[in-house]
Amino acid sequence: MTIRSLPLVAALVLFIGSAHPAVACPLSIAFAALQATGTERASRAYIAYLDGKVRKGDAVAFTLDTGKGVATVRVDDATSGAVLFVVPRADATSIGIVGCTDSKPYEIRPTALTRDFTFDDTAGWIQGTAPTAIPIAPPSLTTILLPDYAARAHRRNLQGEVHLVVAIGRDGVVQDAEALEPSGSFDLDQLAINAGMTLRFVPARLPAQAGGGALDAVVDVTITFTPGTVTASLH
Repeated sequence: MTIRSLPLVAALVLFIGSAHPAVACPLSIAFAALQATGTERASRAYIAYLDGKVRKGDAVAFTLDTGKGVATVRVDDATSGAVLFVVPRADATSIGIVGCTDSKPYEIRPTALTRDFTFDDTAGWIQGTAPTAIPIAPPSLTTILLPDYAARAHRRNLQGEVHLVVAIGRDGVVQDAEALEPSGSFDLDQLAINAGMTLRFVPARLPAQAGGGALDAVVDVTITFTPGTVTASLH
């Protein structure tokens, strides 16, 4: 996954309880979604992808709104660009970044794609009664060009972009896909969904301190149809 770098307007270290006033933030949440449901405690796992630049060693604090209150959780190193949140016995409605006055919390949209994705919510790295946040290695695309779909789009005179959300299994195979932002053309959306189902990924992984295992994951993908070419890109 490529994380776009934004200009730094100030040296920024986001620490919980920092005495420094909030400043314009070079970091935002590009996409966040429900990822899986716990097998034992019905906890919810959410994934958030960061857009911007994080220096190694900078701590980033996040807010999780569950509708019953707002919790703050901290990640000591978010340079991977992806953070996994585990929320016990509640649904998160939004995820925000502490200290970013110009960045609104990301509103989490419902999706049916994760209905079959589960995880062990009794694992030792998960706090039992409070939200947990941990950086993970995000999934990465191994397929970028979709030549078979270029010919199909050309025959039907279809062009444009479709923003998808796709569910990726632990083997890197796409399990399901849906249009996150429909293009306005049913035919184009359906062709993009079909193309998204053929994508392959290096799966997401937990860090070594949490076992390093592969994860089911949800990620947003833009399928772009231009004359003669169809491409896929993250964020």
